[in-house]
Amino acid sequence: MSVFSPSGVTLPAASGDNADLLVGLPTVETILLLDKALEYTITLPQSIKRFALKTRQNSVLRLSYTAGETLLTEYITLDYGVTYSESNLSLTGAMNVYLRANKGSVDIELLYWS
Repeated sequence: MSVFSPSGVTLPAASGDNADLLVGLPTVETILLLDKALEYTITLPQSIKRFALKTRQNSVLRLSYTAGETLLTEYITLDYGVTYSESNLSLTGAMNVYLRANKGSVDIELLYWS
């Protein structure tokens, strides 16, 4: 299993009536899923408020929140061109996202806001 931990950034917080709005630009990371036989782990820090990801190449991506499930049945299928996102996160600790592509050498574009 390969593990990727993006470097977190702290953005200024919104205040007043807009306290729940995200302020600033996202951090953008590119993650290479080299081997289609491997499940890759992206560890997102607790400070993440929102993230989005998609593939650059024409490939199908399996995403799960449980280790090992991208080979089994508990996963989400993301076809080429689809962007997956989660927002309004209030994590109590780091969160792992598990990915597997249907072919090798697939770039994943990850955007996240803290």
